[in-house]
This record gives sequence, structure tokens and C-alpha cells, in this order.
Amino acid sequence: MIKKLGRYLSKRSQEKWWDDHEKEARRTEGQIEGLGVREEMARSYYDDGKYSAAAEVWDDMAQIASKYPSTEDDAPKYRQMAEKVRHRAERKSEDGGLEKGVALVLLILGLAGGIFLLSSNITGYVIANLSQGFSNWLGVILLLVGIVGGFFWVRGRKVK
Repeated sequence: MIKKLGRYLSKRSQEKWWDDHEKEARRTEGQIEGLGVREEMARSYYDDGKYSAAAEVWDDMAQIASKYPSTEDDAPKYRQMAEKVRHRAERKSEDGGLEKGVALVLLILGLAGGIFLLSSNITGYVIANLSQGFSNWLGVILLLVGIVGGFFWVRGRKVK
């Protein structure tokens, strides 16, 4: 009960924080006073994994900073940060978390199962009352599945 109440209050305080910051961002739209609020919002979006929203806020900050002589030097830094965040978003969208996991599982199970079924010293051909020929074919198939899974896993690990 206390944990639920704590989560509820935490969620409510986060919602209030976002509401306050969004109101302040609207109020200071295009003004130098809004840079601090926007930076907090951009960092929060980034921490939450909302990279495209963070990049938009960084771009907005660069546009505001370029208008004023006192912050003109900061505009390229904000644009650079927006580009970094966009690059991160692209990399994140290219990451195939599920595909990598499936390939790794295929690699491990296929190789382990294939080697297990092909080795008569381990099984003695008594697993599930299989004949020697069928056990060997199943071992070869599992070995091939493991090799294909390994290929996809290695290919997925390559840095682009």
C-alpha cells in the first residue's frame, strides 16, 4: 500500500514537473529566458529515451541562442548536441534487440544441441528412443541452425 502511494505521488510529481516546464517553455517561446527550462526538458527527454523530442528542443535552443549576442557562441554547441542526439536515435532504431537475442539463442541452442546429438559418447543414442540415423540428422540440422544463428549474431554486432 505504501509502495503504491509512493509510486502514485512520484508519478504525480513528475507530471507536475513536466506541466510546469511546458508552461514555462510556452511562456518564454523564442526568448533567452527559456534556455534553462528547455535544457532541462531536453536532458529529461534524452534520459527517458525520447531522442527525437530531445533533438527538437536542442534545435529550438540553438535558434533562440543565435538571436542574442550574449548566447550567439552557444548556438553551434546546441546544434551539435541536437545532431548527436539524432545520431543516437538513429543508432537506437537500428539496434535490433529482439533480433540479436534470437540470434544468440539460436547460436547457443543450435550448437549445443547439435554437438550433444552428434556425440554418441554423450548420448549413447538413447535420447527419446531415437535411432542413430535420425539422431545424427537432427544433430546436423541443429548444428546448421547454430551456425546460421551465429552468422546473424555476428552480423548484428558489427558497428556501422
